[in-house]
Amino acid sequence: MNKKIKYIIIALNIIVLVIAVNWYLKDKNEEPLIAIITQFIALIVLFFEEKLSKVTNIKNENTDIDTDISGDNNVEVMNKKNKDSNIRTTIR
Repeated sequence: MNKKIKYIIIALNIIVLVIAVNWYLKDKNEEPLIAIITQFIALIVLFFEEKLSKVTNIKNENTDIDTDISGDNNVEVMNKKNKDSNIRTTIR
């Protein structure tokens, strides 16, 4: 994800979280509590996005690629021109 967009989304989530906490302190209802929980979930996902997605991007031009990938990683090869690639995947 683009870092600028990610920071804007994080800032908006924090603003909504503060509003939801103030709402909960006034009303003590379930709705603001649900909003607080979902904002925490959204912030956790945004902060740990790279670790959660496990995506390996390989950007190479004019070179051979020989890569071992383990786990449940996704591999995306971009800008590949007239070269062979050998990508081995090992599932844990």
